[in-house]
Amino acid sequence: MGDAAVSANPWIILPFGMLLALMALAPMYWPNWWSRHYAQAACSLAAVTLVYYLFGLRAWPRVLHMAHDYVSFIVLTGSLFVVSGGIHLNIKGEATPAANVLFLFFGALLANVLGTTGASMLLIRPWLRMNHCRVKAHHVVFFIFIVSNVGGCLTPIGDPPLFLGYLKGVPFWWVAQHCWPMWAVATGFLLAVFYAVDSANYRRAPRKGSPLDAAGSLAPSEGERVGVRGPFAPSLSPPERGEGGKAEDEDPPSHGSGAASEDEKESRVREQGASSSRLRGRTPFGAAKARPSRSAGEEREKIAPAHNTWRFEGLWNIPFLLVILGAVFINHPPFLREGLMAAAAAGSYFSTGRQIHAANYFEFHPLWEVAVLFAGIFATMIPALDWLYLNASRLASPSPGQFYLGSGLLSSLLDSAPAYLGFLNAAVGRFAGQDIAMHTSTDQSAVTFLLSHPVLSRYVLAISLGAVFFGANTYIGNGPNFMVKAIADHQKVRTPGFLGLVFRYTVPYMVPMLALIWWLFLR
Repeated sequence: MGDAAVSANPWIILPFGMLLALMALAPMYWPNWWSRHYAQAACSLAAVTLVYYLFGLRAWPRVLHMAHDYVSFIVLTGSLFVVSGGIHLNIKGEATPAANVLFLFFGALLANVLGTTGASMLLIRPWLRMNHCRVKAHHVVFFIFIVSNVGGCLTPIGDPPLFLGYLKGVPFWWVAQHCWPMWAVATGFLLAVFYAVDSANYRRAPRKGSPLDAAGSLAPSEGERVGVRGPFAPSLSPPERGEGGKAEDEDPPSHGSGAASEDEKESRVREQGASSSRLRGRTPFGAAKARPSRSAGEEREKIAPAHNTWRFEGLWNIPFLLVILGAVFINHPPFLREGLMAAAAAGSYFSTGRQIHAANYFEFHPLWEVAVLFAGIFATMIPALDWLYLNASRLASPSPGQFYLGSGLLSSLLDSAPAYLGFLNAAVGRFAGQDIAMHTSTDQSAVTFLLSHPVLSRYVLAISLGAVFFGANTYIGNGPNFMVKAIADHQKVRTPGFLGLVFRYTVPYMVPMLALIWWLFLR
């Protein structure tokens, strides 16, 4: 392990556990407090660990090494987020179950080129638009399962933990060569389940020719919840009010039978959807979002209404994507890779027209929230990683399946990136041996030792699969997960809460797939 692990007091792992508990529980039980103070909480807990390591243990090299990993991670994630936000896609045609499956399969492939963050940010808006007549929670959840997580299992660009593995010495194409059978089984399983669920929803949806509401979208049936407002993604802010308190964009009430009651139902549903965290316009974790101005809404209308035509805007950003992809292969000199990625993101942002960003509802707050929370995670997890590394040799002959389960559970409860690092360090400490691990100046030497042995390489494979696949189980399992939920919530799409995701979708759909992967490949 580069910049060798430091033996620290186990109590210093406590800030790490506290941050995880806050991320999981505070948005549900104290959303107002969390929305105002999540940055202070993350930074304060990180400061406790950093002060102890820097001034108590004098472990400056260890902290600087982790800081470099964080910068590499967040620059890749952020640059893909910015560039993909400058590309606007509109899909023509009806969103049948078969069409949706093809879209998700394309997203799974694209996740390996743009990363799960880039593909999620690029595709979630057209995905919601093409399903606007019948969008339900399962559309958002399976998008998270497939595009935001499982799909990105074939390249280091695909998912953050695999990129960290690349930084530690895992060859770029090693993942694709060894993970493609598992990727095919997992993706195929989830697509088949989605097709069954979506087909049932499609059969229940009103057919063409059903009564339309005044905005042009299918009127919700009794007991159904409106997915999006009108045929297009709605404004993030409430409609402007004119004289008498009437919304300026509201149509006159219909005098047909039952029309008023349906309008009242839709209004109530929109109110409920907008206050999912008890605060309108907040992220899944309660953080307040900026409300777009009316001018931004007017800019959106230049693009958003063309939902029945193919539309591709901002394609000049593709060269910026190629710069980011090419920079991944640059290792020296230090920070050249990150500098090129940041330059590509800046070039994309300043060259993209305002109307495209407005149509995509692009804003920096989701990236800011990820950057702040991950800064706290990377700092507070240092003692946990060191403890895993120094105590891994005490493990009694663990199997690849145990590493798969262990890295997966930690990925679900924490985040896939630190879970991957923790168990990769444990594997190095357990199997590389003190004679190698303690005398190497770089992580690459120890990881190369593991990969050179057919038996030991299965542990790296198990860690990769566990970190990537299990990251879909919760909203905190992977960075794109709660970015996707934030966008869906702002467009008034019904999404499950933290526990709802676990018990209504993860347990019945993800757990059987994860068990199948273990049974076929890791027993």
